[in-house]
Amino acid sequence: MAGGRHRRRQAAAGDLKAWHAALAELPALGKGKVYGGRGAVAPVGAAVQRGSAYLVRADEITTRSVQSVPSAELKDPAKAQAHYAALQKQFEAAFPGYSLPYLIGYGIYGLVDSKVK
Repeated sequence: MAGGRHRRRQAAAGDLKAWHAALAELPALGKGKVYGGRGAVAPVGAAVQRGSAYLVRADEITTRSVQSVPSAELKDPAKAQAHYAALQKQFEAAFPGYSLPYLIGYGIYGLVDSKVK
């Protein structure tokens, strides 16, 4: 949810439905502000909208990328690293104004793994 910065995803965070559900709960907390761990302070509504849009785009980018690589390659840790690096570059291109792109690399494998068949 950090405004203007890439999100770090843990391995278990490949479940985007859970992320969207968590974002959907925030407006019920009131009309306050969200203080992102590494992001700018933002009104709840704007933070939820931006966070949801980021997750939708992240899902699209990752899905398209995973579909272009053989599953066996993504399951091989040695071969998957190059794919993760390329995917990080795709995220950086899709969100050019976002900072902290290294956060993508910390957890993108969880989102990729959730899509590998």
